[in-house]
Amino acid sequence: MNLDQLNNADITEVTMGAFVLVDAMQALKPGVQPLAAGLLFIALCDAVGTTPSRVLEIVSRLRRASDESHDQQHVKAIELYIQQELRK
Repeated sequence: MNLDQLNNADITEVTMGAFVLVDAMQALKPGVQPLAAGLLFIALCDAVGTTPSRVLEIVSRLRRASDESHDQQHVKAIELYIQQELRK
C-alpha cells in the first residue's frame, strides 16, 4: 500500500469506517471485542506493510487535527457510540 493513502486519510471516512466495524462487533462477547479488534488491527497492518505504531501515530494526528476543526464531532460520535452501544 502507498503510505500516502494512510497519511492523507479523511477523518470523516475513517470514523464512518469505524462505525461499520463497531456495529459488527456488537454481536461479540464483551471480552472478545477488544481482542478481535486487536487481531484485525495487527493483521491489517501486516497486510498493508506498515507497523501498528505507525498507524496509531497517524490516527493520533488525525484526532488532534479534528480537535482543531469542525470534524471533532465525528470523533466524539464514535467514542459515544462505543460507550453506549457495545455490551459491557
